[in-house]
Amino acid sequence: MRLFDRTDYLEVGKTAKVETFSEVFAKVSGGKKEKLIEGAIEAFRDGHPENVQAAITDPRTSVASSLHMLQQITKGSDDKAVVIDWALAHVDKETRKEDLDKLLLETIKGSAAEECFVAALLKCGADANAEDEGFVGALLALAVAHDQPPSIAQILVDGGANVEGTLARAYARGYSLGYVSTIKAYRARTWETARVKEAQATIQTLNEKVDALTGEVGALRTELREALAIIQAKPP
Repeated sequence: MRLFDRTDYLEVGKTAKVETFSEVFAKVSGGKKEKLIEGAIEAFRDGHPENVQAAITDPRTSVASSLHMLQQITKGSDDKAVVIDWALAHVDKETRKEDLDKLLLETIKGSAAEECFVAALLKCGADANAEDEGFVGALLALAVAHDQPPSIAQILVDGGANVEGTLARAYARGYSLGYVSTIKAYRARTWETARVKEAQATIQTLNEKVDALTGEVGALRTELREALAIIQAKPP
C-alpha cells in the first residue's frame, strides 16, 4: 500500500500521452486533478491540445472546469473562437451546441465576463437565446441581474437575444424596477436598430431601382443617337 503519492500530476498533464492522461484523470480528484488540468493547459499552449481535449470531453468534467480551461487557453489569443473550436474538436457534434450554451450560461453567471470570450462562444455556435429553467432570453436577464457590463448585454442583443423573453423572466422573477428599466432600454434600442436596418434596406432597394432606371435611360439615349445618325446619313 502506498502511503505517499509522489506522482508529479502537473508533469503528467503536460507530457503524458493522451491515453495515460485519460486513465489518470479518471482516477484522481481535487488538487491532483487541478494539477493535471494545469499541466494540460500548459501543453495546449505549447501546441499539444490532446490532453485538454480529453479533459473537456470526459463526462466527469464539470461545466465550470471546462469553462476554466477554455478561459485559460484563450488568454492573449487574437482569435478566441479558433482556440475554442480546437479545444472542442472531439466534442460530439450532437451535443456541441448544448455544451456551448452551458458554457455561455456559466460565463454570464460569473463575475466580469470578458467581451471577446462571450463573442467567441457565440461565434462558435452558442445561442444568445439559450434557455435556463425554461425561460427564453435567460442570458440577457442573467447578464443584467449579475451586473455584467452593458457591453456584454449588448453583445447578446446583437447576437439575437430575445428581449421580450428577457422581460418575461424579469417579471416572473420579480426583478427590481432598475433591472426591468435596463432591459426595456435594450428593447427600445433593438427596435431602433431594426427600424434603422429596415430604412437602410429600403434606401438600398431604391438606389438599385434608380441605377436600373438610369441604365435604361442611358440605353434609350444611345438608341436615339444611333437612330438620328442613320437618318442624318441618308441622302435627301
